[in-house]
Amino acid sequence: MEGKAITTEIIRGAIKVEGLVPEVCEDRKKTIPLKLVTCLEFSFKCIKEINYLIGFECLTRLLLDNNQLSKIQNLSHLTTLTELDLSFNSIEKIEGLETLTNLTDLSLYNNKIARLEGLETLEELVCLSLGNNLLADLEDDPEYRLFVIAFMRNILYLDHKLCFKAQIEQAKDDYQDELQELKEKELQEEIDIKNRLAKRAETELYKKANLVGLDGLFERMLEEDPEHTRLMEVPTLLEALDEYKEIHRTSTAELKTTIIGLYYKQQEEIKLWQAAMKEDVGKKDDESRAIVNSFEELKKKTIQEAFEDRSTGEEKLKSLLTENNVMKYQLMELEVVCFDEVQNLWMQFEEVFYAMIDVNKQHYAN
Repeated sequence: MEGKAITTEIIRGAIKVEGLVPEVCEDRKKTIPLKLVTCLEFSFKCIKEINYLIGFECLTRLLLDNNQLSKIQNLSHLTTLTELDLSFNSIEKIEGLETLTNLTDLSLYNNKIARLEGLETLEELVCLSLGNNLLADLEDDPEYRLFVIAFMRNILYLDHKLCFKAQIEQAKDDYQDELQELKEKELQEEIDIKNRLAKRAETELYKKANLVGLDGLFERMLEEDPEHTRLMEVPTLLEALDEYKEIHRTSTAELKTTIIGLYYKQQEEIKLWQAAMKEDVGKKDDESRAIVNSFEELKKKTIQEAFEDRSTGEEKLKSLLTENNVMKYQLMELEVVCFDEVQNLWMQFEEVFYAMIDVNKQHYAN
């Protein structure tokens, strides 16, 4: 039978709604928001490719068994999944599951998988089915079970059989060296990730502090010097090169420490200025709101009185107009005062900030 793609119609038909009578379930499947769906069942749909599963924020069960899938793909965003059934397909490689770290139940039964891989991040996995693949004959190869149990740390059920404590202990013992090697590899990977993140953060900091290009400057100067190669041929002429390199390295380290310290001071000064601005403008805003609210209360009271006593209504409304003009001038005065205070704060900030810039320039010059 020709394979199908996942369509909106197929998705709606695959939605599982429980706890309701059949008629209500069918109606609910047509209208339920995708973000509320918790289970999709695509079994026996002749699906040839996983796609278009977008918007499922609460999906926990995904059943794709008995289809025509050859590749695990487009599932990385479904991080809420706890159960995934990919049995009875033609999948050749375990891949694309790295982000599904909440999976506790995974079935890959009856596929064409030849290697145990791609499951390293699934530390919550409790039930795993790999039977009837190219990995091994599960019925006759006890070493296969021990291998899987050893490397899947929290596995309790493998191919629908309980992993007994004795098997777990034997697996750990038989594959002790491999497990230690894996542990060391994972530890090194963690160190490498931390180092990369630290290097990325350092590079970003250097950009912000205008220190990009400082590392390796001495070496680049030598490489770009057209006379350097010829000078290297003169005996003893460049004997002091290593000493100069060390002096440059020390000076560069001191400069970076100083400039980064000044950068942090600049950032702190900016934060202080922003806080002072926010506080000052906030106070003026509060005062303005109080003036407006007071006028609104007066307006409401005056209009009510004018409505009740028509003989004095015109006089009261004129009085209200006068109060409106008073409010306008009060608000304008507050705006002028606020502008002056903000300008003073900016001038103070500017003076301190540019003084820091001058210090930076002096350090670079030295």
